[in-house]
Parts: sequence; structure tokens; C-alpha cells
Amino acid sequence: MKKIVIALVVLGFILSPILTLASVQPKYQIIDIRFANKAEVEGAVASGFQYVDLDKKVVQPILDEVLFKVYGWSKKSVKTISYQNFLKQYKDYQIQKDNPIMFKNGNLVKVTPGLNIYLTENNLLRKIPGPKTFAELGYKWSQVFNIKEKSPLFWAYKIGDPIGRSGNYVYTNTQYGFGIELEKKYWQGYKITSTGSKDYRLDMISFSIPTVSKKWPNYPWAGMLDISVYTKDNWQNYQNACSTDFGPGCDSTPLAQSSQYVFVSGQGQDSPSDTVLTFGKGVQNALKTFKLTK
Repeated sequence: MKKIVIALVVLGFILSPILTLASVQPKYQIIDIRFANKAEVEGAVASGFQYVDLDKKVVQPILDEVLFKVYGWSKKSVKTISYQNFLKQYKDYQIQKDNPIMFKNGNLVKVTPGLNIYLTENNLLRKIPGPKTFAELGYKWSQVFNIKEKSPLFWAYKIGDPIGRSGNYVYTNTQYGFGIELEKKYWQGYKITSTGSKDYRLDMISFSIPTVSKKWPNYPWAGMLDISVYTKDNWQNYQNACSTDFGPGCDSTPLAQSSQYVFVSGQGQDSPSDTVLTFGKGVQNALKTFKLTK
């Protein structure tokens, strides 16, 4: 009897990895369609590379290989298939020829030839006026994706209003997926700092302005607005801890929630009181423009 039990246990260890691997199925597949003739090229798909959503049974064209970098896809996993076999294998799928995979909201795109850099916002490309604005918004050249002007992906977008035309600064955080607009009359010369993780918080993005009051020589910068970022689990743990230790939750009303993160706003605390009083409307107006970008 003991020998049978031991055998079953050993067999379970052997099968466990197999069962685990079999149960973890990819939710998408990238395919590369090979066309036999010109008539096939002008058929039901818009390009060779296609994104196949295996859950929704949807096929969408990939108009430029730069999207492999944007989404972290590996070309090693691309499945090559003939057009005829594609039609047979995916006959039950919805082929969305006119709904291509686009850049993520908040991506930076440089179009060549030329020097223009755009910020992606839904199906719009919004031009960043120049290096000064680029630097003021906290962007880095390492964040920029390059595409050619003749790329079908570029022509899938419409050109929107340039950043700054409204006279405001536009800050977009591509890491956590949010954006906020800052009025120039309040935020002139502002700077942004990231404090990183602390306690339950994943990160805190702080917006500060230069202190103009001579009464506060030890405060060259006034921290006016903080946006704290939590994972959803840590936000719940934080609320539970607050309820236990301090009564009601510390921050009971989030500014917004995405599929991954919870965003909470707070008034900067390292600020002279007279600056806070005169600047309150600048913070309120900025918070009204807060939006999720992914």
C-alpha cells in the first residue's frame, strides 16, 4: 500500500510541470502572412504582420515593426503562415483590417525625415514644439520611437493640436499611464520629482514651483501637488491599516483608478502658507484635467 502511495506522489511531481505548462495558454499570437501573388496582397488583410487575439478571436494588422518594441513582442515567437492557410485556420475570426494596432497613449514618436516629435493621444499625434518643451515635460530621448513618414502606421493617425497651444504645460507619465495639464500662469518654472516606493505606496510624483516669497529663504521650492500611485492590492492593504490604526481610511477617495493602479492626490506639505493660499486654484484646475492614458 505504501509503495502505491509513493508511486502516485512521484507521478504527481512528474506531471505537475506538464499540467502547468499545458494550462498556461498564450492570449495572443503574432503571425506573418506570406502572400503568393498580388491579388492576395490586395485581399482581406492590410499587412503581413497580424496581431491575433486568441480570446476575442480578432485579427488586427501590425502596420510597422516598431510596435514590437512598443509592446515588447518577440520576433522569435512569430508564426509564419501562407495567406491561404491563414484564411482556413482563422476562418472563424473577425478580421479587423481597418482597426490596426496603434501606439500606446502617451508614447513619443519621431517621424523621419524631419525633426518633429509627437505625443500620441488616442488616434492623434500632437507635436511637441521644441527641445525646451520636451525637457520641461520631463521626457527623455530614450523614450522616443522612430518611424518613417511613409509608414502606414503614421498615416493611420490624424495630426492633433500641438502641445502648448493652449498656453498650458502637459505632463504625461508613460510609466503609470496618466496625464495632467498645468496652467502656465501658475506653474511657470515648475519641476517634477519622484520619491519612489514607501510603505504601501508604489511611487509619488511631486509637482513643485519656485518660491518667490523672501520670507521663506529655506524653501527655494514649494511642493504644491503630490500624486501617489498604489497597486490595487497595496491600496486595499493601506485602507485596512488606516481603518485599524486611525479609524476611517486615510485617503478614502482616489483621484482615479486604472486596470493596474490607484491614484491619490495630495497637497504638497513643504510649502509656505502664503504660497499655498495664492496657488490653491492652480492645483484645483490641474486636478480637473487629470486623465488616464492607458
